[in-house]
Amino acid sequence: MIAYIKGKVTHKGDDHVVLETNDGVGYEVRVTTYTLGMLAYQREHQLFTHLVIKDDAHILYGFTQRSEKQCFLALLRVKTIGPGSAMALLAALKPETLHQAILQGDTVTISGVKGIGPKAAQRIIFELRSRMNAMFSPPDEGSNKVYEEALAALTKLGIPKSEASQALQRVQLHATEPLSLPELVRAVLEKR
Repeated sequence: MIAYIKGKVTHKGDDHVVLETNDGVGYEVRVTTYTLGMLAYQREHQLFTHLVIKDDAHILYGFTQRSEKQCFLALLRVKTIGPGSAMALLAALKPETLHQAILQGDTVTISGVKGIGPKAAQRIIFELRSRMNAMFSPPDEGSNKVYEEALAALTKLGIPKSEASQALQRVQLHATEPLSLPELVRAVLEKR
């Protein structure tokens, strides 16, 4: 399985990009319109990918954040949701917004996405409520020493503990790899 691809964007289409890797191979990767707007032509980017194999095609789907890929994979587990519908949901709703809609049973928000009807929205909520909770649960503060140290450092800098905790959780959720203490604190401070 191809976990991610890092390369230079050599082509941008309506729903895809071509990433050319250092070995000279260009990979066509399907992306959401949101992701497409974040990728600069002739610049190097990393996309977390998932390969979908069909009878007539092998299609790579790419995401700038690991949380988007996790949502995509969770959506594919819902019987009536295919890759196209999953991409439409992620183009319209950020992973955090989708998570909140699922937790709150908000069929209106989910069915507001083109191609997703009320029954499909209900099925998504029913099948993914517990799975999304596990994906978006906060880090285990007792076992995460770096998290605890970062929280202490941020509160010493005058940031209220609840605000610092939420900011740390957001940064860790979007991180592509585990961050060191200085990287974690810096990332929170840059987002303020």
